[in-house]
Amino acid sequence: MSDSAGPVKVMLVESDPGVLRGLESALVGLPVRVSSASRGEAALATLPGFAPDIVLSGFQLAGMDGQAFLALVQRRHPRAFCVLYADGLVPPRFDCDFPVLAKPCAPDAVRYLVAGLISEVRVRDASRGDRI
Repeated sequence: MSDSAGPVKVMLVESDPGVLRGLESALVGLPVRVSSASRGEAALATLPGFAPDIVLSGFQLAGMDGQAFLALVQRRHPRAFCVLYADGLVPPRFDCDFPVLAKPCAPDAVRYLVAGLISEVRVRDASRGDRI
């Protein structure tokens, strides 16, 4: 994948430090700049200066749930691709407005998902003339 257009900004939000490190490791070598947070409120505080292209959030965050967090991100950055990272603790009647990546999953699955979203960001931005 070419890095000629510059890094794509990826925000990772996950309350489990081990899972967060795993997500970060899965993205090593991709053309991304990563911002990580363990709390939704901390991630929201970085939004004005970071403006993510891709956001991957856990479902159970301290202080708010991942779906509420992603809804706030979408209001502030409607062009961001948002994905919820959720496990078997998600209620069976869970109705989500965002794609859900089931955990646990292999690092390669996270990498593949983000690589595909990077391509989507590149296409989106090229069609608007943002990053050429």
